[in-house]
Amino acid sequence: MVHNGTKKSPCAEWEIEKQFLTPTIHYVIKPSPLNYTVRKDNSISYKGNFYSLPAGTYKGRGCTVAIMVENENLIVSSHEGLEICRHQVAHGKGLRIKNTDHTRDKSTAIKEMMEQCCRLLDDPEAGMQFLKSIRKDKPRYIRDQIVIFKDTIEKTEKEVVKKALAYCILNQIASATDFKAVARQYSYNKAQEHPKVIPLNPLNRNVPAKAHVQPATSTIEDYDKLLQTNNNHG
Repeated sequence: MVHNGTKKSPCAEWEIEKQFLTPTIHYVIKPSPLNYTVRKDNSISYKGNFYSLPAGTYKGRGCTVAIMVENENLIVSSHEGLEICRHQVAHGKGLRIKNTDHTRDKSTAIKEMMEQCCRLLDDPEAGMQFLKSIRKDKPRYIRDQIVIFKDTIEKTEKEVVKKALAYCILNQIASATDFKAVARQYSYNKAQEHPKVIPLNPLNRNVPAKAHVQPATSTIEDYDKLLQTNNNHG
């Protein structure tokens, strides 16, 4: 039917208008994480239930973590966005949801890793001093730090490792990643001081005869003659 005001058919106008329409963009808005206080027993209280956290999460009074609930999972993260653990949301009140791995004493295994890594060094005591400083500064990531430290030691010359380790201890650097960067810089400096000489013929280490061949050259007079010849023909 024709509209009484516009004197136009809505169906006909819709056919014209829909050619210029674009689809809407759907945005998924995630809720912001909520801060929850960490209890002394390394747990948090959420809606009447208690959820365990890894040993060492509690750092003292005022320590908090960020939590979010996604698909019935309670996700616990640090304020830097690193996931600490997750639990399935419990239905009920007064329940204690506990991950047995959270209470496991992992200090013995970490100590063995540190000792094994330091045995690769000429000065194990310096290596242990460095790793202890990392463990104190980054207790949650000590395992990953040891792996980086060990990998760098195995792939780097001992002289460079010794210099890099001394530099980090002197400057109170508590990071295996930074140690790796320092070692890389020392390796680069050493390569600049003693560049490798690659012989032209690696089989007999002699310069090939063809290397003495001098290429043919032209003088400016040759080009002048060539230009004059072209001009005369032109």
